[in-house]
Amino acid sequence: MQSLNAKHPNAQLLLVGDGEHRRNLERQARDLPGAPVWFAGHQRDVLPFLAAADLFVLPSPSEGLPGALIEAMAAGLPCIATDIPGNRELVQHEKTGLSVPTQDASALEKGISQMLENPHKARQLAEAGYRHVLQNYDEADEARLWRSLLGEVAESTATA
Repeated sequence: MQSLNAKHPNAQLLLVGDGEHRRNLERQARDLPGAPVWFAGHQRDVLPFLAAADLFVLPSPSEGLPGALIEAMAAGLPCIATDIPGNRELVQHEKTGLSVPTQDASALEKGISQMLENPHKARQLAEAGYRHVLQNYDEADEARLWRSLLGEVAESTATA
């Protein structure tokens, strides 16, 4: 993070959400020289934060199908995510975003720098990610599929 801050002194980090690691992250952030890090905590409405962002990063070591990543891509943000099963459905490296190995801070830093230093490429990836989400992740379709599945389960348990 320190070399990232040196290369991009105007960059700011905003962490939205809470979790078991928040206190440790806050402590680490206080020790970073000159790196502005903000903690927004849990937010019911993340849209204002997505609208204000230039880049979305999901460095999670495990995910199911990450709703936050879907929202960020639907908001048209260039995305960087760890190379784990749930994220792979959304972020295809160099096609719909950048994928980095888990627990690899230098790869994450390199990805962030790449996005910040090449806004044209970041915009291309964001647009491809946006199209991918629009084509494959429709809330109404998902709701219909869930209702259908639940109906089938209810019907099979009623006849059993």
